[in-house]
Amino acid sequence: MRLYHARLWRFGRRVCRDDFDADDAVQEAFVKLARSANVQQEESLERYRLGEVVRDAIAGLEPSLRAVVILRDVEGLTGPEMGASLGLSDAAMKSRLHRARAELRARLGPLVTGF
Repeated sequence: MRLYHARLWRFGRRVCRDDFDADDAVQEAFVKLARSANVQQEESLERYRLGEVVRDAIAGLEPSLRAVVILRDVEGLTGPEMGASLGLSDAAMKSRLHRARAELRARLGPLVTGF
């Protein structure tokens, strides 16, 4: 706050053309910044925790199921690319991916919807 107060006040003074209004505008700007920073921090922490839960759920899958989830949903490979990489037919790859996602849904329960 100390670092930017003078610069922000000068800008506020140019915009408001009044010292009193500039003081109010600067104070309001810093209050809004402080509130939004707390919300960003909370959301970031929530996303990090959710990421940990999802990573743990993926790590708990059996290796053949974990491989298809990582290749498709993490690495973004297409179906044919996954099949070639794992030596699976298209039908076998789709079946494994379906089973893997079903198991992840069961593990994650209500934490994640729309997966």
